[in-house]
Parts: sequence; C-alpha cells; structure tokens
Amino acid sequence: ASMDFPVPVEALDRMRVPKSFNPRSPQSRRDLASALRTKAGHIVPDRHRKGRAPAADDREIARLRTELRAHPCHGCDEREDHARWAERYHRLQRDTRQLEKRIEGRTNTIARTFDRIVALLTELDYLRGNEVTANGRRLARLYGELDLLASECLREGVWEGLNPAELAACVSALVYEARQADDAVAPKLPSGPAKVAMGEMVRIWGRLDGLEEDFKINQTEGVGQREPDL
Repeated sequence: ASMDFPVPVEALDRMRVPKSFNPRSPQSRRDLASALRTKAGHIVPDRHRKGRAPAADDREIARLRTELRAHPCHGCDEREDHARWAERYHRLQRDTRQLEKRIEGRTNTIARTFDRIVALLTELDYLRGNEVTANGRRLARLYGELDLLASECLREGVWEGLNPAELAACVSALVYEARQADDAVAPKLPSGPAKVAMGEMVRIWGRLDGLEEDFKINQTEGVGQREPDL
C-alpha cells in the first residue's frame, strides 16, 4: 500500500530467479526464500528517508488540507454522490469520444470506397459526371455479386447466339459458388459455344479485376467482382 511505501522503493541488490522455479510448488518457494536470505543476509538497509524533510511535508499537507476545506464543494452534504456522478460523466465523455472516432473512421472508409467505385464506373462509361448512361441504367437493373461482369458480357454480346441450355450454363457461373478446396480438380466444361462464351467471361473478369486493383477496390470491403465459378 502507499502508506507502507511513501517513497519509491530502492533496489539494494539483484537475484536471478531460476527458470525451473515453480510458484505453485511449496518446495520451490522455500528454496527461493532460502536463497534470498542467503543473498541479502549481509545487506543493512539505510532507513534514513530521502527527499523532503518531514517538516516540509507537514507544511505541504497542511496547506493542501486548508485549500480542500476552503473549496466550495467541501461543505456540500451530497459531495460524495456528486463526485461519483462527475466520475461517471467523465468516463462516459471519454467513451463517447472513442466511439465518435471509430464512427468517423468507418464513415471515411465508406466515403473513400464510394468515390473509388464512382471512378471505376466513370472509366467504364456507366457514369458521366452526375449523369447515368444507358449502360449505367442497364447495370442498375442487375442484382448480384457479379452484376458488373454480367453487364459487361451483355455489352460485348458474349452470350449472343447461345441456345437456352448454353445460356443457362454460362449464367450459372455468375451465381454459383462451389464449396470445395482450392486444389480440387477443375470440372469439365461443356464444349461448343458455351465453352467459348465462358472463356470470354473469364477474360472480361480479368480485365475488371485489374481495373478494380488500379482503383484500389478491395473485395474484403464487400465490393468487387469475384472470379466466376466455372
């Protein structure tokens, strides 16, 4: 307690605790105590207090007590209750500042991500300033993780000429996500126009992925186009 140590403790000597010491073992504790007595048996501590003289301390304490009693709050009957409420107020104020900083940081992150997406859509001619282009209006009607990839495939006519079964096979890659290990054997793709279209889809995705990297759009932030699962 502070009453037992009114001044900082001064180290008189040093002793290394063995690595094999087990604080839960009574024998280890007895051995350590015996080693400590042997190590420090010859040391005679200086009991003279260093620092301020007792008289000076007494005068300082008396002055502080006088100021404390002269404070307007000292005579308040509800002083202790008010002190607890003040402590609670300052604690809540500190917590509020911390929450505001966290919210501000997240808000700035959302704003930066939004600006990057706008820049990417402008680069791809989905936006022109504050105007939404025809491509942008088509994109607005698409919903899904790979909506931008689907829009680019429509723009480039990747799926034109496919029969219903082939179109379904290609579009399924935009919504399907396999639950398998990364090193699993790749499935065999259908031959014919569907295989060619899927190759074009992967090519377009690679271009979009490169653009997203250029504009610092990260999939870990909940945006970006994952690779189609073929």
